[in-house]
Amino acid sequence: MDISSAPFEYKPLPIKDSIRLLQVISRDSGGNIKCIMDENVPKQSCGYLALSYTWGSAKAEESIELNGRRFEVRQNLWELLFHMPTSPFYGAWLWVDAICINQEDPEERERQVRLMPMIYREAQMVLIALGTATRTFEDHARHDFAMYELFKKKYWTRTWIIQEVGNAEMPRVIYISKDHRFPRSMYVIEWKDFMRLMTEYRGVENDLPWMIAQTRENRIHGRQELHKLLKLHHGSMCQERRDKIYGLVGLASDFDDDTGFPFDYKKPLFQVFADVAIYLQKLRRTTSMRHNYYINILEICKDLDRTIGPLDVEEADHQDRSGVDGSIDITGPRILEVFALLYGRIESLGPSYRDLCNRDVSEEWKNYIMRRVPINMAPLISEQNEYFLKDIQSLDPSSEDKIFALKPTVSWTWARPKALRRSRRKYVKNAVKHGINRSLTGAPSSAGFQYVNRPTDKPTTPKSTLAEASLCLLSKGNDDWHPSSIGLVPPNARVGDFIFRAHGLAQAIVLRHTKLRGSNWRYELIGSASLAAEVSDYQDRLKKNAEREAEKRLETGKRSLKQKKKEEDEVDAFGICDFNKDETRCFVKLFMDVVTGYRFSKWDFAKSPGK
Repeated sequence: MDISSAPFEYKPLPIKDSIRLLQVISRDSGGNIKCIMDENVPKQSCGYLALSYTWGSAKAEESIELNGRRFEVRQNLWELLFHMPTSPFYGAWLWVDAICINQEDPEERERQVRLMPMIYREAQMVLIALGTATRTFEDHARHDFAMYELFKKKYWTRTWIIQEVGNAEMPRVIYISKDHRFPRSMYVIEWKDFMRLMTEYRGVENDLPWMIAQTRENRIHGRQELHKLLKLHHGSMCQERRDKIYGLVGLASDFDDDTGFPFDYKKPLFQVFADVAIYLQKLRRTTSMRHNYYINILEICKDLDRTIGPLDVEEADHQDRSGVDGSIDITGPRILEVFALLYGRIESLGPSYRDLCNRDVSEEWKNYIMRRVPINMAPLISEQNEYFLKDIQSLDPSSEDKIFALKPTVSWTWARPKALRRSRRKYVKNAVKHGINRSLTGAPSSAGFQYVNRPTDKPTTPKSTLAEASLCLLSKGNDDWHPSSIGLVPPNARVGDFIFRAHGLAQAIVLRHTKLRGSNWRYELIGSASLAAEVSDYQDRLKKNAEREAEKRLETGKRSLKQKKKEEDEVDAFGICDFNKDETRCFVKLFMDVVTGYRFSKWDFAKSPGK
């Protein structure tokens, strides 16, 4: 290629909100592509086309001539620019992110990322470039296998194209045909025609193109919150992990550039996670979401974690790990507020998870349950215990983090909520009535109330391992003082500790509170716990498993690994959180630093009720 060896050098944009535009001038027989760039275009400029495409390989292998200088581009972009002179768009000004943004300047990139929703929204046309295809448009319109070729393109898996297509006012689908009858021809499909074909052949491939089209419709009608976007498109891909957040923000109906969303490519990934979590929490306080207890910040953190991927907590800012020293300031700007439902309290502590392998210990625990629970509930609790023991004994090593103890515990000082106040009055009243010596402040209980195989004088060292976790009997709700459920709690839990559940979490939160001077109380997050499901849920699961076994016997071939994995994922060994609207009086606000919130959000989340 006869291109100047001098590389292209960017000039700083004179105005922060201005953009650059590209125009393809010519292409010679040797494949040399000549382009020019206007480097001072106001953002309100009209008459340009915005290109939406997949970057492809990480290495730039081709070159073009840009303002008389050499500029390296990747193969996918070079292919598109190569065909521009013979396309209907020849001579048009183009906005192409890989060229019009100085990718080596983080500050410029942050400013341009903020402008991208406007750039695609204000474009005269957005070209959705699917790359190359082996067939013509007529073939795609007639045959489902041809449409499959377009639907399976890697283009639909990219994070940025969700925003680019979603903000497009006038999108067009383009691709280059490799059909031998019409070599290297660029086809253009009207969006409405592509939508018609997509609707007609929906289900031929996965629903990624359909999901993106629905996201665009929701954006037009203002029904696309950032949290929903994170949940819906967490599986999208990009090379820069921060872009898995930044690439969706511009589509969110609750995003406003004036609210100061924290775009920053220089920050470590964990700080990006923390910034977005705090930002979404502020949105919940200032919008109609603030009274919706079902939108849990830990659930939001989980969706953030699924979107960004594994994080290193060592990258956390000191403000986001304030709970590491054991005490947090709940008025601080970087504290997570978790609305949790009071589930009950720990009534008795049983054998450890490790001791369950001893058959004598297991049998003694079953007999202890029959003695402790009311006669009318004994059969039901005994059956629940059988199901629960079977589940927890079959857990694999990946379940180690399901039960953990916080060391040190995350604590704060606050006035006592009404829900805990009512709970204490009920417990005191029933303890006096029935002559049972309960510890209402979280101190160790008397030896007569403790499980016989757990010495009360032996200190329990908190360990974040499943083997050290203990079985327990729980009393549920505010009013019931009888043991009525089974659970697995961390080794530092005590009789009298409260159990809370948050919407969407498959595990529970263990909380302890003690009286201080005056009207304040000290609250401590002890760790995580797993609670047994209701017997009816276990029975439903057994019924579904039986139906699957029956279907399997009727199958002539083996199930695919993907189908088998899907079936296994549908089975949850523990109870799920299912809130009732009448239970809002039992909600309590818990506090934690972002690092602790991230650790809690690493739990597996159950499906929301009714979905």
